[in-house]
Amino acid sequence: MLCHMIQNLKSIAIKSINYNYFAIVLIVIVIILVLTKYQLYIVSGASMEPTLYNYQIVLGDKKVENFEVNDVVVVNSGNDKYIKRIAAVKGMTIACNDNKLIINEVIQSKYYCNGAYKMKLTNNEYYVLGDNAEISRDSREFGVIKNKDIEAKVKGA
Repeated sequence: MLCHMIQNLKSIAIKSINYNYFAIVLIVIVIILVLTKYQLYIVSGASMEPTLYNYQIVLGDKKVENFEVNDVVVVNSGNDKYIKRIAAVKGMTIACNDNKLIINEVIQSKYYCNGAYKMKLTNNEYYVLGDNAEISRDSREFGVIKNKDIEAKVKGA
């Protein structure tokens, strides 16, 4: 009887170890999948206030390829990364006239611009703006961005 009990304990221990290895492997696979699809970003500055605040941590989805007006995205511009809102997409017209920013013939009252220009966005071009217009570095300064310049779409913004 004692031998039978020892045999049962060995069987339970082996099953327990197998389940632990399975759980560890599963957790590692989930972590790898999450890290290849998502990334955490720390907001730096006040250019997206009141939507996002300085030092706020946000989650970016790196696998999104199609973006729409009002999506908040992480943008690479030169050596810098910015978190901005997409204000215009393919087919939309952007103009600056008398320091007024105009998107599709609608004056964006909270945004100013410098110079005079008019352009129509083509495939994979986006015009991005910060929610805090007075201090934001955005497309008014560095121009339109391409699809390849968007690193991630911010979730929950």
